[in-house]
Amino acid sequence: MSEPQPRTTCVILDGALTVRSIDPARASLAAVLAQHDVVTIDCTAATEIDLSLVQLLLAARASALHAGKTLRLTTPAEGPLRAALDRGGFLADLAQANPADGAGAEPVDGAETSLVDGAETSLIGGARADAAFWLAQDEAPP
Repeated sequence: MSEPQPRTTCVILDGALTVRSIDPARASLAAVLAQHDVVTIDCTAATEIDLSLVQLLLAARASALHAGKTLRLTTPAEGPLRAALDRGGFLADLAQANPADGAGAEPVDGAETSLVDGAETSLIGGARADAAFWLAQDEAPP
């Protein structure tokens, strides 16, 4: 007997994803994560992003990991998402990193580093900025 396939879905987040408009995205992600094992997020149609979306995605990813589920981006962070990550300092320590070989640059002054699920992460402003997540390089689940 074969193992059941994980329930997967893709959530498209578009338009303005800011503190004033983030609640529908939060509700959508919570509902989807409750019903699916693998959730892929597509932010490529977003027109405006602030740190509210970054916080939401980090919290959703932590919840997914805690529940044994997977949350990942469809493509590496670009456009408004990349700009929000840069403004928040989440990618500062990746300036000299080579994601292809998994090597990381030295951490930003004052930032702590740790290993989470085998991936080096930076703790910047109390939030985990996992390079593999933002660069859409998470491995597919087994």
